[in-house]
Amino acid sequence: MKRTLKKFATIVFVSLLIFGFAAVTGNAAANRVVKLKNQSFTSKKSVARKKAVTVKRGGWTVKMGTLGTGFLKFKAPKTKKYVFNYSGLQSNSSYTNGYTYVMVDSKYGNNYLTMSNVRTQGGVTASIYINNRSNTTGTMKYRFLSSRYAAVKLKKGQVVYLYFSFDPNASLNLKVK
Repeated sequence: MKRTLKKFATIVFVSLLIFGFAAVTGNAAANRVVKLKNQSFTSKKSVARKKAVTVKRGGWTVKMGTLGTGFLKFKAPKTKKYVFNYSGLQSNSSYTNGYTYVMVDSKYGNNYLTMSNVRTQGGVTASIYINNRSNTTGTMKYRFLSSRYAAVKLKKGQVVYLYFSFDPNASLNLKVK
């Protein structure tokens, strides 16, 4: 009886360790951290490409650099509509806001990028406004919201650049679906 109880307790303990470790590593993978390289706004593709940090589908914590501006790069693995969800903006100040653009190749040449109109709360716009506390006044698509999405249809292999402009050293969550 005592021996059976010891075996059972050992099995339960080992199971808890295994499942507990799996839960911790699973959460860490869901929020990968990426830090932007300082880069002011540009429409030159070569400049954006040099400083852009690549992201893939999944959850990311985006940390701004000392300027608070920079680029992320996303390459579509297949043709479909992709949704970029932004939330959880944090900064050292009690109220912070900023914006982001989804930029694609310009129709005037592959050397330049242009802001893409994307679907978001309230309609279609090129600017995605985000803050740490939602506003309740003004047109919905131009409000600073604490959680916002940008939906855009991309072709397989198409590259988009996400430009960020926020407070220096701020961070926010980005989920690419």
